[in-house]
Amino acid sequence: MGEKFTVRVTGRNGAPRGAGVPIILFRNPAVSVTGTEYAKLVGNGTDIKLSDKELYPGEQSYKDIEMEALRAISVDPDRTIAKARIVAHLDESLFFSIYNYSTVNHDIMPS
Repeated sequence: MGEKFTVRVTGRNGAPRGAGVPIILFRNPAVSVTGTEYAKLVGNGTDIKLSDKELYPGEQSYKDIEMEALRAISVDPDRTIAKARIVAHLDESLFFSIYNYSTVNHDIMPS
């Protein structure tokens, strides 16, 4: 109890990417973290900016959050140490952009 430790919170853009799908770009991703009965935050836990300002499909970013133990914490994957909520702004102009792909077929004539 009373020991300080770090929790790494990772945000990921799991949107699909590739030709024919809209580009889902998240800007200014941030997390809000709350403690539990086992640990509390050291400092402010709201609107903590992640390391990267933009997350394209498939990308991820993180932030290390300092916490303080309130009870003895053992390694138990079922024990919730903290709760996190992520928020980001969708780049609507990129999402609603229209891309058109076409092929050009023609005979090549010698000059």
